[in-house]
Amino acid sequence: MKPAISSLHFAAFVLWLVVFPMSGSLLPPAKAPSLMLYFLAGHIVAILLLAGLRDERAQLILFRASGGLTSLLTASFPHFPEHPELIMGTLGVAAAPLAVGVIVNLKRSPAPPWAAAVGLLTGNLLAALFSQVAATPSWLFLLIALPPVLLMPFPIDNQAPTRPDSVSPPFFAGLTPYLPFIFLFYLIGGLMFGFISPQYAKVSPLAGIELLAYGIATLGGAWLVGRNRDLLLVLGLLCAMLSLTLLEWEPVIATIISMYANHLAFGLIDLFLICLLLNQAQNQRAVAIGLAVMLLAIFSGTLVAGNFAAMGQLLTSAGTLILTMAILALYFLGWWRPQTRANQPIPQNPENAAATTDASLRSAPVAAVNPEQLVENWNAGRATHQKQLSEQEKLVVALVLAGHTYKEAARELGISQSSIKTYMKRVFDKAGVNNKHDLLREINKGEDAA
Repeated sequence: MKPAISSLHFAAFVLWLVVFPMSGSLLPPAKAPSLMLYFLAGHIVAILLLAGLRDERAQLILFRASGGLTSLLTASFPHFPEHPELIMGTLGVAAAPLAVGVIVNLKRSPAPPWAAAVGLLTGNLLAALFSQVAATPSWLFLLIALPPVLLMPFPIDNQAPTRPDSVSPPFFAGLTPYLPFIFLFYLIGGLMFGFISPQYAKVSPLAGIELLAYGIATLGGAWLVGRNRDLLLVLGLLCAMLSLTLLEWEPVIATIISMYANHLAFGLIDLFLICLLLNQAQNQRAVAIGLAVMLLAIFSGTLVAGNFAAMGQLLTSAGTLILTMAILALYFLGWWRPQTRANQPIPQNPENAAATTDASLRSAPVAAVNPEQLVENWNAGRATHQKQLSEQEKLVVALVLAGHTYKEAARELGISQSSIKTYMKRVFDKAGVNNKHDLLREINKGEDAA
């Protein structure tokens, strides 16, 4: 798949998601929130089941079937007005592999954060154009049903080389600490959006102009993520706090700025979550788990907003307090600061370090630099007649260089231990060495020479 295509596919999926199942303009306004709940219920369950799926062939089959079923159900929705709940629930299940696949495939881009940002912005801007259509004719459903079916020929690329800040720690150690903050934001953010939207619709100077704030947030976040990814989370929470605070004021300008701050918050957190998930080695499983947490929060927020609409003032105050506590927690944990655990290379495994006896390796520990960059520099500096390492081989070597055992590296990449050994054997042959110890020494020599 060409790198740019992954961004276009993501934009197409975002367009379909925003216009239709997520309380989009194609749904009947009176029923939109309840129909979205049916969609989310099926979507969450199916995505969680996908998190446990390891068979690549089954993933490909489900991904392609997902595109066809999603398009079929979307196009058929206006023709079965007596069973909208059944269609939306089934649609939630059918679209799950597609949702996971389009995000995983973003890592095919040379710059995944920018690909995600452009996809989010383009999808939302196109959705704003669709929302200007007063009626919802059947041909409009056929048009919005096209993006899912166009994605069918493209597989989930779960084994493509990842582009993390550094080699990821075992399993989801780099993901789990963030999940409570992600859940809180989307829970409170959903409530907040539900309270702001009716007020904003009455005073908005131009429908859809608030998406400019979302675009600024995503593009600015794509620039910022390479410098300090965790800062996106902090800035997103701060914007959400600002939005909640302004919501309690009466002037019209406060309502308008509150909506802009809300879109800034969602733009930053949406991009942060995608980059966080793509930073995990087992992308398909990480994306499934992260999406499930986000969608469960939106589901819960929608339920609360629908049942406690009269308590808007109290919920707004409670949301402000919770977000304040979340930012304080992030501050004291130090996750937002430069050189945090998320941005540092993984320390060398003590078991492997003890087995390394070469003095040069002990004097220049590999954890002092990014292992992936070290391997990339060494491979690029080799003679032109020598065989270059493949992307997968470089990723395997980087994990080993970071101190992982073969078993740990296999678990990281979601492949067998024998596959790791096969990759390492190929690397030994290309490098002209006989074992891991000699390979590490050659790489360190190359770094010293550079």
